Amino acid sequence: MGSRRDYENSVQFTLYFESHYHEVGTVEGIKVLRHNDRANSALPEYAKTSEAYISINPQGEMMHLRVYCNHAPVLEFDIGHWKHYGKDRGYIHVHDYTKDANGHPVRIAPGRDITQAEYAKYGKILEKMKGSKK
Repeated sequence: MGSRRDYENSVQFTLYFESHYHEVGTVEGIKVLRHNDRANSALPEYAKTSEAYISINPQGEMMHLRVYCNHAPVLEFDIGHWKHYGKDRGYIHVHDYTKDANGHPVRIAPGRDITQAEYAKYGKILEKMKGSKK
């Protein structure tokens, strides 16, 4: 997992991860990551070995589930930012990813509602994330 530069130079992945993230647990087998800069809740732009990661905000709440395919992000489920949508706490929205002209991932905004198929696949994880603290 790591940044664009670290992904392109994959020998540095481990060094990047250890200096930026640490695992604080798992939810349904998915690693829950805390950024070493506790004010930052960002997830790695690329994944080296995992198919998904969950982020924690500075208050210890699990807020994002990012799903990767072939190391690049394809979906991000967001249970934060609910106020921006005028919805209740715990509202889940989804950001899809596309690629720019150089093949790098770009998150599509604004988010959209979760589909029934996505909820069937990821709902158990998302429900465990809601209201959890690590």
